Amino acid sequence: MAIDWKYWLKLNTINDWEMVALTLNINPSDINLGSIEGLNYLFDEIVPKHKSEYQKRMRLLDSHRWEQYGYLGDNYFSTNNSKIKEVFLKRFLLWIKNEDMGWSLPKELKVFSQSLGDLPLSNAKQKINGTIKKREDEVWFTKDSRDPEPKLDWFVPARYFAREHLRKDKTLLVKREILADKVAASLKVAGVFKRGGKKPFASSTILKALSNINLP
Repeated sequence: MAIDWKYWLKLNTINDWEMVALTLNINPSDINLGSIEGLNYLFDEIVPKHKSEYQKRMRLLDSHRWEQYGYLGDNYFSTNNSKIKEVFLKRFLLWIKNEDMGWSLPKELKVFSQSLGDLPLSNAKQKINGTIKKREDEVWFTKDSRDPEPKLDWFVPARYFAREHLRKDKTLLVKREILADKVAASLKVAGVFKRGGKKPFASSTILKALSNINLP
């Protein structure tokens, strides 16, 4: 079946294996498989000529999972959950182009990627001397006077985002784990990461920042 490029290129996020299949001009709609074992079978039995290149591309995609890129405002994965491997389609194509991966691509992907300008940086970040740094003048870095002194700097934005989520959904007050998941996602978008500036916070770690404070 021919690839419906109009459909695929309108998607915001896409499974990582679907993205790599498209870069090899393989129609993901022809692949009704949801596991790595199934994909290996597919490439062994159906399109063996692509197996080696597919595996190389998948390995490269995953090895750069936590890297931050100024022209993306973050990276190309759509979540900090390693079990959910979706990528932002446009960001991923920009990554291929700007990092000069040397991948051969179908003409449809080449034309589409060339039409993309650099994505805007997150408001929480700015590119300085080739690195991404957080802007501490952002509102989420302002300490709430009701809170005790934070043990760690990131406690301040974590508490800010917790209150923002609670403002929208009061039921999260008794759903601390779900609230922590939402805060972790907000911190990632804001460019607040663990020491080293690459890995996002786990929700279990976020709960430490939310203890012993009054959340409205």
